[in-house]
Amino acid sequence: MSPSLKPVRPRQAATLVLLKPADSIADETRVLMGRRAPKHDFLPDVFVFPGGRVDQSDRGQKHSAQRLDATVAGKIGGTANQAHAIALAAIRETFEETGLALLNTECGKAPTILPHRPQPGERSTGKWPGLDLVAKFDVLDYIGRAITPSISPKRFDTHFFAADAGHARGEVTGNGELLDLKWYPLSDALKLPLVDVTEFILEYLTELLAGGAIVGPGFCPAVPFYSWRSSGWVTRWT
Repeated sequence: MSPSLKPVRPRQAATLVLLKPADSIADETRVLMGRRAPKHDFLPDVFVFPGGRVDQSDRGQKHSAQRLDATVAGKIGGTANQAHAIALAAIRETFEETGLALLNTECGKAPTILPHRPQPGERSTGKWPGLDLVAKFDVLDYIGRAITPSISPKRFDTHFFAADAGHARGEVTGNGELLDLKWYPLSDALKLPLVDVTEFILEYLTELLAGGAIVGPGFCPAVPFYSWRSSGWVTRWT
């Protein structure tokens, strides 16, 4: 990058790591991942967790009694509304890309009808999720953050969440954004084509699960912040 050019400002983004914990062997826990299509101009043909950028529609939403755990919100930082907007983006993008929804009805029951699912390139309209549905913030934990290097022409400030897949409604059905979308044992996922931060998150999750951590609020006691410096990737812990 030319010294005269300023780095691109990173966009806020969020991703959700859905896990199907194994009974005994940590690396046999399954994780939902897919391969970004070759047409993508950002990270084509690599495997990622579902997610995407935080939209304006994610901000200022009503938040139900199923709010983020206070400790989880504190790990994200910023205001409560900002934390919920980032978490909502992770849930919304996961539904759009995979068909799985971390949603309940306002009275706390499982929904019988899920929201309209936009096609690739189509944005959610109105107040998502609508239909008297609310996001299940209370099952999430915040497990990491990563910022794309300043030398990249497209940058994201990405927030990582994790949840037990047993809380999700719907069936896994890709919308074209992610190919080869399925549940991979962690041991197999680590062998897929990955970028550094995805590999780091998978290794960290394997370590937590091997130590007996339960997926949900409190799953991740220390949050890694993964960023690029002139000497390479640096991890800070909070």
